[in-house]
Amino acid sequence: MTTEVDQPVQTDSGPAEPPRGRSRPSRIFSAHTLEASLLPIAFVLIIAFFGHERPDTFFQWTNFTTIFGLNAVGLILVMSLLVPLTNGDLDLSVAENSGLVSILVGWLNVNHGWGIVPSIVAGLVVGLVCGIVNGWIVVQFDVNPFIITLATGSVMNGVAFWLPNQQTVPGISTKLTDWTVIKHFLGIPLDFWYGV
Repeated sequence: MTTEVDQPVQTDSGPAEPPRGRSRPSRIFSAHTLEASLLPIAFVLIIAFFGHERPDTFFQWTNFTTIFGLNAVGLILVMSLLVPLTNGDLDLSVAENSGLVSILVGWLNVNHGWGIVPSIVAGLVVGLVCGIVNGWIVVQFDVNPFIITLATGSVMNGVAFWLPNQQTVPGISTKLTDWTVIKHFLGIPLDFWYGV
């Protein structure tokens, strides 16, 4: 048994019209595009401002290598925030986690005589465990990550103060500074390249 279905009759009345939507200029200058462009625009404006005010010193390569070297930790922290931010969440414990790992590396190296490489590996493991605990609590109990990461960040901050008994940890291995700050690649300290 077959059923005939009336099909619309197509006439050849010329080229089909493209789907109507926003014009190309309105898509380019949309609010979303403008918002996404604000940070690069601000970056260019800051460079232009300081380049105009201090042309003799600002545009020197040593200035840019210093800027890159000083912002290496910030680069790594910003990249670590990309995962929760792409999910629409905010992790407030990233800075405290970084501080805890830094303190732990120095504490293990100086106070307990660990080598610098095992200290770094232990610090990375502790940082990873802290991140996993944050994620597990947020997912398991379906709570706001803002609150949980604020709380766990406070705990990490407390542990970071408790480990060295609120004292500075002097005398960390010079190998760490050699392989992060002293040695350069293309004139930029290696810690920047680790972040990249």
